[in-house]
Amino acid sequence: MKHRWAILCESTSVDRQTNNASLFNIIDEVQFGLNSPLPENKPTLVPFQAVLAVLTERSNMGEPETGIVKSTIHAPDGTRLGEMSITIDLSEHLRTRAVSKLQNFAITGEGIYEIRIFHVSTEGAWDQVDTVPLQVKLEVIVTEPTDVAH
Repeated sequence: MKHRWAILCESTSVDRQTNNASLFNIIDEVQFGLNSPLPENKPTLVPFQAVLAVLTERSNMGEPETGIVKSTIHAPDGTRLGEMSITIDLSEHLRTRAVSKLQNFAITGEGIYEIRIFHVSTEGAWDQVDTVPLQVKLEVIVTEPTDVAH
């Protein structure tokens, strides 16, 4: 299989007549509002609605093939925080767009996170084919108690 691109965005849409894909609101930076500081050395899941869109095509256009695309999420220090994989079937089509929905994102602090994209090689090893960076910024939101006059 041949990797063409990977993009993190808010949503996607495919035109039924042309099969053209639209990627909406590409995400390369996000700010999370937190009610309290993050615990040290422990990933924290925060709500994060996004999709990871990946375009893969046949290595040889005349030969059908299948394979696996794996994505791993890494903290700024390189620690792996999550993983997802999808089987790609290129037996009937020359290329395919795989879209994985994210509902949450594990964070350990501010910095540049990486979503690393891998294909399994013919030898069975995982080859990294792309990296999607995501700059994470944090804001601790402190809510002051309000005085209620009676």
